[in-house]
Amino acid sequence: MATIDKEDIGGRQQTILQIIWDLGGEATIGQIIDRLNEEYGTKLTGQGINTTMNQLMDKGLIRRERKIHQSFIYETTISQEEFRAREIRRIRNRSFKGSASQMVAALIEDGISQEEYEEILKLIK
Repeated sequence: MATIDKEDIGGRQQTILQIIWDLGGEATIGQIIDRLNEEYGTKLTGQGINTTMNQLMDKGLIRRERKIHQSFIYETTISQEEFRAREIRRIRNRSFKGSASQMVAALIEDGISQEEYEEILKLIK
């Protein structure tokens, strides 16, 4: 029986984290809703966003810091680079049994350009 990874991040959660990072690491619900509407064409209510924000707080990825006017300010607790590194480790461990070489092989087999291949070689050296 497979277990559910409580740190697993869904698409909406990733999008909201990205919006907060894009806004300098902090945002209000109103700013997030505006950005979702403008950039993603997503129509969500404050209640729908609150659910996702609570999930992100439960995972320790954001915190509710202070209140301005009638809105809370939410801040990320992890940088975008730290989040990417964490996600890569989780994917490597979950999908490739911890093997970085198998993970890189899968990326190469999936098809990469010659330019990407050469860039990967430079990183390895």
